Formats: sequence, structure tokens, C-alpha cells
Amino acid sequence: MPESYNQGQGLRMTRAEALPDTADKYFIVLKEEDGKFTDVTSALNDEKGRPGKYLLFSKTYYSPSDWYGGFPYVDLLYSGVTQKFIELTMTGYEKAAGNEFGITVPGTFTDEPQISSSGGIRYTPDIFNEFGKKWGYDLKTSLPSLYEEVGDWKKVRHNYTQTLLDLFITRWAKPWYDYCESKGLKFTGHYWEHEWPNMRLGGDNMAMYIYHHVPAVDMLFNQFNDSTPNAQFGNVRAIKELSSAANQAGRSRKLSETYGGSGWDLTFTEMKRNGDWQYALGVNLMNQHLTFFSMAGARKYDYPPTFDYHEP
Repeated sequence: MPESYNQGQGLRMTRAEALPDTADKYFIVLKEEDGKFTDVTSALNDEKGRPGKYLLFSKTYYSPSDWYGGFPYVDLLYSGVTQKFIELTMTGYEKAAGNEFGITVPGTFTDEPQISSSGGIRYTPDIFNEFGKKWGYDLKTSLPSLYEEVGDWKKVRHNYTQTLLDLFITRWAKPWYDYCESKGLKFTGHYWEHEWPNMRLGGDNMAMYIYHHVPAVDMLFNQFNDSTPNAQFGNVRAIKELSSAANQAGRSRKLSETYGGSGWDLTFTEMKRNGDWQYALGVNLMNQHLTFFSMAGARKYDYPPTFDYHEP
């Protein structure tokens, strides 16, 4: 599904006092006059040679990565991408273990799905249409408010972020939830709850938790830290957000992916302390992170310990 990653995931803005010769290479061109912005993308020939203040927007793209098998990360806001992933992935699991769904295989786990930009503000092919339908005005001519404190920038930024969140829920979280519902599975996993107050990776984790049968959090490392908003062990806010959202949605289980990154010298005493701290705040289902199939190569350095025969 190349259209899930080759249509751009970000927009960069460049200012110019005159249209460059390469203006037609840009995705969107705005002209500023008296503090107002006009979309002149389709009228560049009329603008050539005229002095003026122009804002040029170019697309950016996710880069190929070894993390994703040499492909770029996909655009989780792109319509149909989640359904395609379910089709390609879960068909295999259904064949191998479908008769154990809801029994030996209680659910599916997702790890840190995100919608960060590839550079500039976040873009997806139908963002302008979806924004216009929801808010009743043109995002294209309001784009500068997402980069600079111009125009009604607080309103535009709120509406824009809400649109991204709605698309993330509608096109990622709901399809997975619905699939799990249809197969008797529980949907669990976690997002990027340690990025607060940065919304670039998902907008609102608590809104996403509602679409998990077992809402979950990531709580790694073995150093207590309550001094920064994006700490892990010691981050009361992250656990209480999880607990609160689960309680509001009537979810009895609250999972934690924990102990990873704590080092090969993690002791049972420390595990008890770290676990009890989470239980006191609302977690009641522990997911020990992680078990390696193999310790070859760089694996031995990747967030140890491993809960298996590798660890004496």
C-alpha cells in the first residue's frame, strides 16, 4: 500500500519576498496582504514578477527505517491503512491460532502507534477537507497560524489538533477496536503517554484509551523521577490518566508494560517496589517487558532484562 507513505506526512513553510522560479514545485503558495492570506497556488503565472509576501509550503515524507523493515512508517491517518494492516496481519494469526482467540490468545497488543510529522506541521492527504467539514473554514489560508502567532492562532491550532485526534481515533483506534470486538479479542497496548505536554505524537492519550478493552501504559527504567513531566517510573500523572480513563470507560483492567530498560542488574526487590508503586496508582495487570527469542547481536542491549532463560 505505497499510498500509505508516499503522499507526504508533513508541510514545511518558507517565506519569500518574490516568487522563486521554482514556485510551481511547491504544494501550496499563499500570498499575504494586509495580514490576510490568499491561496494563489493555481494562479502562479499571474503572480510572476510581482513584488509581494509569499508563503511557500512543501511536503515532507517519512524516511525508510530499519525499524520498519527498510520501509517508511505508514500514515495512520490515511483512510484504509488500518484495515489493510488487519487484512495482511491478522489473517495469518486467524489461520494459526484463530480457534484460540479469546481463550489462550486473549487479545492484541499495540506498541506506540503515533502520528508525528515528518517535518513541519502534520499533513495527511485529506486534512483540508476534513478540517473544513468539521470547522467550516479553510485550513489552507489559515496555515500560517500553525507556524507563527498570526491570525486567530489559538483557535486554529486547537481546531487543527482536534481534527488530527479525530482522524487518529476514527482511522486507527476504532477499526482495531471493532476488529477485536468481532473476534472476541481484547485490544490493549499503549501510546506515547510520556510526551506531555507535547501533542505531536497523538493529541490526547486519554481519548485513545477509551478504545482499548484493556487501557495500558508504558512504565520503564529503574530510576525514580518525579521532576519532569515526561518521566516514566515516578510519573504519577501518566498512571492516573490511565486509571481515570479506564474508570470512565468502565474498564476493570489497567495494564502496564514495565521493567524494560532497567538493566541486567534489576533485582526482585526493585521489581516489587516499582510494581507496588504502579498498583497503588491504579495499574492491576502487569506485562513484563520483554522476552527475547534470541540474544544475538544488538538485542542484548535493547531494553534489558529479558524474562526468560537468558537471565540467571
